[in-house]
Parts: sequence; structure tokens; C-alpha cells
Amino acid sequence: MIFSCLTLGCKTNQTETDALAAALETKGHTRAAWGEPSRALIINTCSVTSVSDRKSRGAINKARKEQPGAVIAVHGCMAQGMTEKPPDIDVLGGTGDRAAFIEELERAVENLTKHPSASPTGERRRAAGGVAPYKNADRTRAFLKIQDGCSNACAYCIIPSLRGGSRSIPYDEVLSGAEVFARGGAREIVLTGIEISAYDGGVDALAARLAERFPRVRFRLGSLDPSCVTETFAETLSKYDNICPHFHIALQSGCGRTLTAMNRSYGAAQAARAVELLRAIPLLGGVPAGRGGYCTTGCDLIAGFPGETEEDFAETLEFIEKQNFTFMHIFPYSKRPGTVAAGLGGQLTNAVKKERASRAAALADKLFERSADRQDVLSVLFESERGGFSVGHADNYFEVSVKGTGLRNEVRHVKITGRAGKTLTGEILSPTD
Repeated sequence: MIFSCLTLGCKTNQTETDALAAALETKGHTRAAWGEPSRALIINTCSVTSVSDRKSRGAINKARKEQPGAVIAVHGCMAQGMTEKPPDIDVLGGTGDRAAFIEELERAVENLTKHPSASPTGERRRAAGGVAPYKNADRTRAFLKIQDGCSNACAYCIIPSLRGGSRSIPYDEVLSGAEVFARGGAREIVLTGIEISAYDGGVDALAARLAERFPRVRFRLGSLDPSCVTETFAETLSKYDNICPHFHIALQSGCGRTLTAMNRSYGAAQAARAVELLRAIPLLGGVPAGRGGYCTTGCDLIAGFPGETEEDFAETLEFIEKQNFTFMHIFPYSKRPGTVAAGLGGQLTNAVKKERASRAAALADKLFERSADRQDVLSVLFESERGGFSVGHADNYFEVSVKGTGLRNEVRHVKITGRAGKTLTGEILSPTD
């Protein structure tokens, strides 16, 4: 059969889509680009917020409208939370049991009938498995799932009830996936999961083992909980010049009172210490001494959490500016049924949440520009071409563009000469520069 896939949500979802597609291709099925005529349309859904649910539902409705004769197969977090299968979905999976989902999909396509993947009240299995020895042909960066689930109890989050508690994928499985990616030519592997900070034995130790095993591949860590960043963590990572010096932390707020209301595992002081430790990690990558950039940090921020006062939000903005984050993901708080936060008093209006998110975004733009304008020479992995230019990401995550083509999947040192919006521009240095 010809199938196509749409992924919504996080990088973990992307790894799971790739794993599913790889399994289908191994069985002789053909993957088409999303939007092309297909016998099966597979949608990997997100449910982290109510907005995510609406986007997932919208994608399902659009797929049914555009290809009414196709089998619509839905899995992922939103599917996991469904107590019954809607009539416009032919195959319903969850966040695990990939083999059963594929079997049900094949039956639905072959028989042209509508089969649910489980009874309406049946529990959909949650499995930590998901390492996909697979890399899309058009990618230079591969995503490697190392962990699934979450054992935290953050007030705003429903994911633990959808994916279950934290489970780490065994090192041998992770290593096997990394070996396939490396043999396939990937120059960068991103370690992903729902809560990679909870990896058994430490995500820093795992990254170090992989970096040592594959010195020609650079490794990038997914989102980190500030509480996992210790002196030992930073010291371990600083020993390897193929661990990317960009770290994204799941901050959510810079106000201690708000963090407590969110039931986060750290306070503002601990988060600040984590940023301090990470920012001290040198940017290596073979860049000529004294000419490289520096380690960059990013964060997630929820604006307008229930009970957040204007003074609380001002404290968060002050914290963000002091920490000088380079990259930020900003979300207005979205009320999610089934979470503790949904029942809290002090719910703010959409207008207030939107206005606060806008102010945070303006500050984020200022901090990005401040950091971008300090860059000199960066080590860049080129991934694509746009209108006669080669485009890729530096190891500290800045997007960089240089004139010329034919550089895909190559790592070069680039002298930064300017900036076009969020993209740095530059010239490739010769080996002697």
C-alpha cells in the first residue's frame, strides 16, 4: 500500500512516526509525501494542550475531506486519551503497541472495512520502545528516542496520564540506533524523549558514551529539566567537542511562586544555577581558538498561568533577561481538562495571556539579536539549499546561510558577516584561515 504520515507536536513524535514508517517500509509498503494520493493517511497526534487537541482534530478533518477514500489511522497522545473511536477515524492507536497498530492498518486497507484497533474502553498499551534504526533520505539530522513517559506531576500537564511513567530505553538499543544512523551518514543525532533528564544512569553519561563511540557525529540533547544540571553534568559534557553546546531547558517560569504553583521540581535560583553551569561549557567543534561563538541556552515559557500576577510575570521577564536566553519557545497558558491547573482559581483571560506572551516574545527577539550579533566563526552542518544558498545549523543552534550549493551534510567553519532576520549569513573559511 501507499501511505503518508503527518506528525504533530514534539520531536519524540517525529521519532515515533519515523519508526512506524520504517516498519511499514520493511514490510514492503511505500511512503508518499503528505498530501499526495495515499491508501492510508497516518496522523501522529499531540495532546499537550487543548490547542494541540484542536490542531490534531483539524488535521484529521482535513485529511478526511481531501482524501475521502483513504483509511484514516490516528495514533499518538490525543489518540491515547480517547475513550472511544470517532466514526471518522478508521484505525485508532495510542502511544505504544506499534505492531498491533500496523496489523490493524493493513487489515483496514486490505479489506476496505473499518476496524477499531481496540474496544472503545480498551487500554492502549504504552511502551518505552521506539528506537528507530531509520533516517529519512532528506535529513542530515537524525532523531533518536532514548526515553518515554514522565513521572513528574506538573499541574498543567496531562502527558503522564497519556504516556505513563518514565521508562528509559536500554543503552544497547540506543547504541544500535545510533550505529545505524551513523552508518547511514547522519552527521548529527538529537537525543529525544518526553523527559530525557530522567534517563537511567544520567543523560549526560549516555551522551558522553555516544560521543566517544562516534567521534565524527555530533550529538545534541533535547529539552532538559534544570534540576538535572549539576557541576558533574556540565563537566562531563564539556569533555567532548562533538556534544553540541546548545541546551534547552524546560523553564516554564522565572518566578518562584509560579513555579511552586506549577509543581515544578526546582525554584528560580536552581534554574539560574543550571543556566550558569551550561553557559560555561565551551563551544569547541574545531573552531579556531578565540574565534568561536559560545554555548547558547534556550527555554520554554508559559505566560499567564492561573494565579500569576503582573508582579509575578515581571519577575519572570527580569529572570529571562538576566539569564540572557538565546532561543525561546513561548506559549500562552492553555487550560487543559484533566489537569490540576484547570481547576485552579485565578484563571486569566485570553487577552491577558496573549498580551503577556507578546511581551515575552519581544524580549526574546531582543535577546536573540544580542546573541546573534556576537557570533564570529561557527561550525555549521549544512542541511538544505534555498535559492542558490546552502543553509544549516551551527553547533550552538544558530541557523547559518552561505552562498553556493553542494554542501549538504558537510560540516564547515563559517565566518559570520551579517544577519537576515533569524538567519546568520557568512562565508566559508579555508582550512588555513
